[in-house]
Amino acid sequence: DAQIETGGLRIVTTIEKKQQDAIAAAVQEWLPTGEGAEDLQVGAMSIVPGDGAVTMMYGGADFQQRQFNNATQASMQAGSTWKPFTLLAGIEQGISTKSRYDGSSPQFFEEFESVGNEQGRVKNFNDRSFGRIDLRQATADSVNTVYAALNLQVGPDKTTEVAVKAGVPQEGLENNPANVLGTATVRVQDMARAYATFAGEGVRVDPYLIKSVSSVIEDSTIDYTAEPTTERAFDADIISDLVDAMQEVTKTGSGSYAGEHLGRPSAGKTGTSESFRSAWFNGFVPQLETAVGMFKDQNGTPVELTGVPGWEQGITGGSVPLRIWTTYMQAALEGVEIVDFPPPADTGEDNIPTRTQEPTTEATTEEPTTEEPTTEEPTTEEPTTEEPTSEPPLPPTTEPPAPPTEPTTPPGPPPTTGPPTSPPGPEPTQDPTDAAADQPGQPGRTPPGQGG
Repeated sequence: DAQIETGGLRIVTTIEKKQQDAIAAAVQEWLPTGEGAEDLQVGAMSIVPGDGAVTMMYGGADFQQRQFNNATQASMQAGSTWKPFTLLAGIEQGISTKSRYDGSSPQFFEEFESVGNEQGRVKNFNDRSFGRIDLRQATADSVNTVYAALNLQVGPDKTTEVAVKAGVPQEGLENNPANVLGTATVRVQDMARAYATFAGEGVRVDPYLIKSVSSVIEDSTIDYTAEPTTERAFDADIISDLVDAMQEVTKTGSGSYAGEHLGRPSAGKTGTSESFRSAWFNGFVPQLETAVGMFKDQNGTPVELTGVPGWEQGITGGSVPLRIWTTYMQAALEGVEIVDFPPPADTGEDNIPTRTQEPTTEATTEEPTTEEPTTEEPTTEEPTTEEPTSEPPLPPTTEPPAPPTEPTTPPGPPPTTGPPTSPPGPEPTQDPTDAAADQPGQPGRTPPGQGG
């Protein structure tokens, strides 16, 4: 205190002005305006893989007007951004990303039966069937039925375990079959840290904001320099296979807008929650990870990301969040060397689980599923949430060509969007493939594959 009063301290943060300016410009460029867009909120954070330095943090447009940090305080349902945790759990158990599963829709799983979803139905966005596809394509197109089956195969508890190992806080996470569809409520900083573990080849970091502290007073003993805290959480070969699959998202899948415009290798995952209450794009290059989350807050209450100019049917992770991410990363990485990801190690063996799927005559008029949104503008069809299937073998079908809204996740704990309440759940992305299925034993939940 005495030093502060007599001369002060020199505090250097990890924030890069170039990146802060870039995210502000990207949000201004892509965030819709006009009637219906007044309450849109964005949170974003960048972390250096293998180090933990937070080089960009965007908590909102103006803290003077809204004293709430969307990056560290707002919580949203994760949507399909949770699927990589299930895939990683499978790879750790020896399942190859080349394994093929049934991507037909809808599918019915006893494990997903619950109040409101007595038949245990899980379906893909727009109820689209993909036939037999491998896990790389299922990741690119965010196929709910494939991931439902995969989660039942590896165990929902293993999905949670992997998420925690990657850096997501344990509190509030559930081990039910629908967790693969992103029912968990998380903050932008949580997902930024977890995905930084992927970008860092399996090394988990503790994010930090203060780089150094020194005194302006001569002969002062105050001299602090941050020392990154890291720990290997996953084997590098295992992560190389995961990242290889996640690159398909930006190459050919729901995040292809990034692949078309960034000009360098990238990987990531789109995500949209149930009823378009949140939308995400979390992605990375080898040197930088960035998570972008969106929600709509009306007096502290999260509401649907629909009726927004240009995205009337709903904002998905593959729409506005993906565009903000791409434009920001273009500027943030200007002058930075283009680096390739390590090649996949091709670990594991093809594993084609099988199960008997009884045909159903039930119509598919349920709420849209949360398939991952594509980078194109959202279509007018209602997005459906991708529901996980318990069938092992058959590969999922690919996402619909038009930019679907991201799948919505089942109604988990209410997200909080503003200062008065906790942050809103994750906003839906263009592809509604992130929707989650109903969770067993939880009354009032929308049946899987019916995210709205």
